[in-house]
Amino acid sequence: MSTANLLLLDCGNSAVKCQRVHVSAEQLDRPRTLFEQLRAAPIERMDNAEVSVERLLAAWRSLGLPESAGPLRLSWVSVGPQSIVQAVRVAFKQVSGCDAPDPWQPSAQVEFTQLNLAYFKNTYTHAEQLGADRWVSALGLACQSVIAPGETHMVVSAGTATTVDLIRADANQNIVFLGGWILPGIGLMNEALRVKTRDLDGLMGESTELPINTDAAIPTDSRTAISQGIGLAQAGFIGQIAKQHHVTKLWLHGGDATQWRAYLSALHSASVVSLTVHDAPHLAFAGLLALERYRILR
Repeated sequence: MSTANLLLLDCGNSAVKCQRVHVSAEQLDRPRTLFEQLRAAPIERMDNAEVSVERLLAAWRSLGLPESAGPLRLSWVSVGPQSIVQAVRVAFKQVSGCDAPDPWQPSAQVEFTQLNLAYFKNTYTHAEQLGADRWVSALGLACQSVIAPGETHMVVSAGTATTVDLIRADANQNIVFLGGWILPGIGLMNEALRVKTRDLDGLMGESTELPINTDAAIPTDSRTAISQGIGLAQAGFIGQIAKQHHVTKLWLHGGDATQWRAYLSALHSASVVSLTVHDAPHLAFAGLLALERYRILR
């Protein structure tokens, strides 16, 4: 391979996130520099309701993709509606002249011998039933040499759903996806309360946004009561899981990561949760980058 632009797309339940990186043959042999480039690259985000072929092309151009992109590769994952998948395929065809590859799907095992990692193993009972977004994000962490042998790390995606996954390194440089949990996301829990609870909208007003309030005082208004109830419930669950499974570090990403971090910090200050939290907005993109490198070199 010579030099190529690489589009990375994370198509979720609520939004599409895009990154562009520049890949050369030399960089394929030095994957660490690729991950460094990725962490420095901007992310373009659009809600699913805004997605169209034209909007995707505009987003890619805003990331520095030329009108005539030349050699162009695409590595992507999608758990969103089929209309998003179709829009991506059409947009990629227009800008590259080539058909888009299929989005990545989970497998039981991927070999990464050139990334200081022997294998990434998926222990889901039916490997293909694991959410592709969860698989790619966990893989993105596994490929960055941050998990020491014997350590268990937690990946939390704070999105439409909250997903909480555990991955562990063994003595043979294998990283194992152990499994995890799925909860309604912060927004879904708030929406369910507003829809199912009589007169709540009247009591709280028109705004559906919840304040981030980590004051230890007992809430004395409905909006704070809901915000703290949801935030502390999810953060407290994380604390229980982390303690039970001896988790060393937590890697946090997703649209509600700010609210998550606030409540985790509050529980940490109260000595309820003792856990190192790392913001990792590029985690899924790291997985997509590693998979594309795997596809090129295999």
